Amino acid sequence: MSYKAAVGQERPASRQSTKSNPVSEGISAKSQQDQKAPWKALFFFTTKANLPILISAVICSIACGAIMPIEAFITGKIFDGFSSFALRKTGATEFLDHQKKYVVYQVALSGASWVFHSCEFMLWLAFGELQAKSARDRLFHGLLEREIEWYDMRKNGIGALLPRLQTQIRDLQLAVAQPLGMLVCAIAQCILSLAEAFYFSWKLTLVTLASAPLLIIAITIISARMQAYIEKQQAKLAESQKYCLNAFGAIETVKCFNGQDIERQKYMIRIREAAQCYFKVVKWNGLMMSAGVMLTSGMIVQGFYYGGVLIRKGEVTPGTVVTCFFSAIGAFSALQLVMPHMMTLEKGRTAGSTLRAVMAEMDKGTVQRRLSGLLTPLECRGEIEVRNATFAYPARPDQLALDNVSMFIPSGEMTFLIGKSGSGKSTLSQLLMRFYSASQGQVLVDGIPLESLSVEWLKSNVTLVEQQSLLFNDTVFQNIAFGKEDYEDVTKSEVLEAAEFALLQLMISDMPKGLETMVGHKGGTMSGGQRQRMVLARARLRDTPILMLDESTSALDYISRQLMMDAIRRWRHGKTTIVITHDIAQILPDDYIFVLEHGKLVQEGYRKHLAQMKDTPFQDFLAPDERALTSPFDSRKGTAFNSIHTRGSSLDSPLEDEQQEHVMHDPLEARLDASENNNRVSFMPAAFTEGSPVPLLGAFGGMKGAGSPWMRLAQASTPPSTSPVEPSRSSWLWETDVGSKTTIQRQNTQDAGGWSTKLEQLVDKAGKRALDARKTVDGVRRRRVMRNEEDGVPLKTISEEEEEKPAPLVSQKEKKLTTILATIWPILDWKYRVLMIIGFFGCSVHAAANPVFSFVLAQLLATFSLPGNQQSKQLLYSMMVLLIAFTDAFHCWVLRFLLGTCGQVWTDNYRERAIERLLDQPKAFFDEQENAVSHLSDCLDRYAEYMRELLGIFTGLGYIAFLMCLISVLWAIATQWKMALIALAS
Repeated sequence: MSYKAAVGQERPASRQSTKSNPVSEGISAKSQQDQKAPWKALFFFTTKANLPILISAVICSIACGAIMPIEAFITGKIFDGFSSFALRKTGATEFLDHQKKYVVYQVALSGASWVFHSCEFMLWLAFGELQAKSARDRLFHGLLEREIEWYDMRKNGIGALLPRLQTQIRDLQLAVAQPLGMLVCAIAQCILSLAEAFYFSWKLTLVTLASAPLLIIAITIISARMQAYIEKQQAKLAESQKYCLNAFGAIETVKCFNGQDIERQKYMIRIREAAQCYFKVVKWNGLMMSAGVMLTSGMIVQGFYYGGVLIRKGEVTPGTVVTCFFSAIGAFSALQLVMPHMMTLEKGRTAGSTLRAVMAEMDKGTVQRRLSGLLTPLECRGEIEVRNATFAYPARPDQLALDNVSMFIPSGEMTFLIGKSGSGKSTLSQLLMRFYSASQGQVLVDGIPLESLSVEWLKSNVTLVEQQSLLFNDTVFQNIAFGKEDYEDVTKSEVLEAAEFALLQLMISDMPKGLETMVGHKGGTMSGGQRQRMVLARARLRDTPILMLDESTSALDYISRQLMMDAIRRWRHGKTTIVITHDIAQILPDDYIFVLEHGKLVQEGYRKHLAQMKDTPFQDFLAPDERALTSPFDSRKGTAFNSIHTRGSSLDSPLEDEQQEHVMHDPLEARLDASENNNRVSFMPAAFTEGSPVPLLGAFGGMKGAGSPWMRLAQASTPPSTSPVEPSRSSWLWETDVGSKTTIQRQNTQDAGGWSTKLEQLVDKAGKRALDARKTVDGVRRRRVMRNEEDGVPLKTISEEEEEKPAPLVSQKEKKLTTILATIWPILDWKYRVLMIIGFFGCSVHAAANPVFSFVLAQLLATFSLPGNQQSKQLLYSMMVLLIAFTDAFHCWVLRFLLGTCGQVWTDNYRERAIERLLDQPKAFFDEQENAVSHLSDCLDRYAEYMRELLGIFTGLGYIAFLMCLISVLWAIATQWKMALIALAS
């Protein structure tokens, strides 16, 4: 078997299905990608309780937006004072009084700005947290209401869906926090600034804003491109997470077939495809930033040059030009301030729209399923009937899991379902629990269809114990007590009684805190057998009328399994119990068995009769030395018989009239037909008594029509007897009408010495094999070589091993930012090292451009205070501003694109190293609570995305801020050291 085939068998079919609604996967379909997510998507999860905080945050943001226009007005007045004093229009005293007044206004405005910005930050941060909480609550409760088939239809599996939903919630939270507040502030600032600019000089405002339409068009086009690539990136990340979760979830299979490299390659292919999408995202994001820088600087050139023209004409004062200009520029500097956060806002809009679509998808079909359960009977007898049930899992609609299956399970008896893997045994338990509904046919409990029963009533009266035992990260006591609905009122004596039933006394006594011992995440501190016994103890405490055990003792050793089955038989005496198993050693001769194969019921009957049938499906489950070598029918060949036709039989396969014409008369059928009008009592022909050469006919299974070879019998040579013998299943097998009432019986005797005899045989065989293992080979007695004798390394004592404490996986030194950043250079190849150097060079140019821009702008403003015609100087400085703007814009794109690209490559290289090392970890590593599959997946997905921004955004911005401050301070000190020191004093 190849590794890929093995992994395909290991993973659930629901994970392999390709039929799914993409919206429910958290990724929009292609038709939905063309529709841009609306801005209202950011508020899809806003509740009435969130409105006070939202309104307060909006008010604070508007107040923050009003600060810039007010500051522009004050700055214009201060500039008018300098200009008038320079032109000797005012005296020194008047100048000082004028300036002092507006300086006080500026200080007060700064204080108000500090208060409003602080409140704005806190309120928007709180609103983001509330939005995330609201989204989590609604999704959590929505997921709890889903039916199992909804989970099966997830394309990438629920394990990949949940982390993606968490990522979407995180994106929404980040967007509606500070970025949304900055957007509201920017809109308010833009509107108020434009109003102020038009008020003081509409001519200058129109000229200054002449390039604004270009900026708006550029932002719109680039934003649309960015969103398309963001959605593609999210889709690729979802696929990569699916491979990651499947590999970690089936780590045993991966390691057994040495599939680590295959899983790593599949994961990294999707990661590299996602990286290609992100490269385009940062390219367009950098282009958006550079366009904003270029067009905003272009406004400066237009505004100040035309402002000089208006001053020369005497239409406005220099202060008015400054106020009008700064107001106009402030309108679009606000937009420039929001541009770095546009990607976050775009992700938030996409996340809100996606989460809303997921909620809408989850809401489909739930109400009808819940409203269909109406009846709540007063008691549950435990009678189960399956009538012609046909079912296919939603993920595999073309492959029938059950094909026209009918069976009857009387109340108060133990019944066994056996069959090979994929035969449909567990599917029956899923239908009975109403996890799914049969596409055809019915499943009835006490004669009532499941669709007419209340779901709550059904879950309260039916218990399913599956092979994979689920334990909660709580105490032993609580894990057992959870079996009862009122688990808070469970007493210690009840739990101890259930634990004694499940053979847990020794385990509990060995635990340090007894019943109060924590079992760990998913019961990771316990063995598989202990977890199964814990769940059986929980079922014992629950004690419902109907119990289904689906391979519930498969992890126990032979002796414990037999003891557990004996305890279950004693407990479930007189109660309906269905045991699904591959281990027929648990089945006693008088136990009734249904044999399933390929979703069909092919054989049923008591074990003692099935064991006598040669070449039947049940024989495949017996050891070669236990199989029947001859059949009682071998001596009676040559005569064809029709399939047994009994009213209501689960093996009822009536032939068509034209088929029956070719079949010889069946005396048993004639006997049943003759008694059709009589009242019924269970009788069997004497030929079917124990010890008769003819085994029980009911042991043969049936298929539709006459297709099943196990439904044919040879003609009996002796006439049937009317003596009642083997008790049978009510209304299903061997019913003849005699008397006035129906007798329904079935023996439930137990072979007390059956399992002990087999145990003695097992011990005897084991002893012989152990004796053979100790025999000499070629005259030399075999001896195990000790490790210390083999390699010369002395073994450590237990005390020495206990003294050695494992070092933490990540030391405090490795958590430092400098240590993390030091890993960037070694992990990149020379191509990306060069690109990173060019990116930081772009940061240097961008940092230096601001002081240079300020210097040239100051020279341009100074021309307004100089006498005479300064048109040539104004033109020169305007062209210099335009050149600086072009250079700054280009390097702004370079730094955003190259550093974002290098950050993605750095992150992906560590992703590859991480998954390679994780796949090489032992199984015990994945059993630890802190190494849960979902947590490891988050580290490779969400946390890796944050790691990328460390180099792509924050490192570059930190370097720019440091270099800009250094150049500005040195320049200020070099030009006007007195003014610089006074400014730095605060």
